[in-house]
Amino acid sequence: MQWFWDQYLVREVDALNPYASPLLASSFAGLPPSFVLLAECDILFDEGLLYAQKLRDAGVAVEVQTYAGMIHGFLACGGVVDRAWHALRTAGRAVGAALRAS
Repeated sequence: MQWFWDQYLVREVDALNPYASPLLASSFAGLPPSFVLLAECDILFDEGLLYAQKLRDAGVAVEVQTYAGMIHGFLACGGVVDRAWHALRTAGRAVGAALRAS
């Protein structure tokens, strides 16, 4: 993960920016309803759960979908993994509903 993090950031100090690390945000209040899609075997799974909880704690409506047995990046396997197609459709519906509600 360190290699990926190093590719993601320009400078080490950028790791403290909430745009790079959303869990570091000072507040989650006022954010729109959110859909959090998680892959059970993703190294970032716990961070995703924590993010959803912080949103809930701030009063944000959150829907969480966890895909059992899936790894980080499984959405890119839509042509091979049926659950990836399901996840993409589910996420698409959530985005569509959010846009219609706004």
